[in-house]
Amino acid sequence: MPERTCRVNPLTQGGHPAAPTRRAREGRARLSPEVDVLASTRPGASLVVAMGLLLGACPSVSLHDGLVTTPDTRYRIGPAPAGWEEVALKDSDLSWLSRPRDYALWVDSTCKDYQDVPLVALNRQLLIGFTEVQRQDQRTEQLDGREALVSRYQVKMDGVPRELGLVVLKKDGCIYDFAYVAPPGGYAVHAGEFQALWGGFATENRR
Repeated sequence: MPERTCRVNPLTQGGHPAAPTRRAREGRARLSPEVDVLASTRPGASLVVAMGLLLGACPSVSLHDGLVTTPDTRYRIGPAPAGWEEVALKDSDLSWLSRPRDYALWVDSTCKDYQDVPLVALNRQLLIGFTEVQRQDQRTEQLDGREALVSRYQVKMDGVPRELGLVVLKKDGCIYDFAYVAPPGGYAVHAGEFQALWGGFATENRR
């Protein structure tokens, strides 16, 4: 896979996926006409809903042969689904939309605003902005020598039902998040690709 320089992720409302992000924002960002951003007032967490690309500068992030490099960390991920569209959202690492745009995958790392709190609390932050949250499954797994919290939910965003998968772990002063968004009843369709993505996680030494 060729190297890329700036990552951004999807998140849509209406008939398209919506996904969470941990970083908080104040007010409304400068947007293209196709984009809307709903920011949480709670520090450390926000929900971003977009139908296009968020304008503005983003940190330098590259992906090459499964290695993600950010200004703060370097980590490996499993393969992204073939044929999916990579999309961009300010202040996140990687994300993809299926074609048609019914499914989304999302990857992010947080180091500067690292919070040494339990995984269940970090997972809860990613659910801010969703309503009618119903947990379907939650378990812990070992991932790159650390405990990861793997969860599955039924949720609503602006009244629109979604199925949501989340994986959260902490390692070496950073938080790593993975998310999968599917339409109702469709979680199993790309659940394998989601598991392959986060199952390939491993940190690399910073250079």
